[in-house]
Amino acid sequence: MAFIDRRHVMVNKTRKNLSFAKHPSSVNVLGFKEGDEWCALGLEVDIRGYGRTFEEACADLIDLITYQISFSMYKDQTELIFHPSDSKFFDIFNTIKDRQRHKLNDDTKHYKSSKISLRDIIAKIISNPQEFADYQRLNVEHGENVLR
Repeated sequence: MAFIDRRHVMVNKTRKNLSFAKHPSSVNVLGFKEGDEWCALGLEVDIRGYGRTFEEACADLIDLITYQISFSMYKDQTELIFHPSDSKFFDIFNTIKDRQRHKLNDDTKHYKSSKISLRDIIAKIISNPQEFADYQRLNVEHGENVLR
């Protein structure tokens, strides 16, 4: 019961005090093949999701980002969320966007790009904190963040 009370306090505190204003409101996603799987790399958070398709990899990435944000909210440390990927991935992403803008897709057919809204993820966590309680409890009991 103490955990539930603490979590409830955490959610209320998060609504009032935890500020994401200085951070990006979305994450750029670079998709590429790794073997037989697609990898969806969240550039601003350096988290990778995997799947048979790019869409499945993005869904996996959204789940992982959701848990990362949930954990950072529980710890009241937004700095746990934002760890940019290596600059080479940003360069690839920008090249893809430029080539797509100019309809030059010949060199970028093995890559895809997308964007994930962090506001939607945060709203989901705040509106249903019970969904993330077990994950948060396990991390607190083990004193670690399993995604990092």
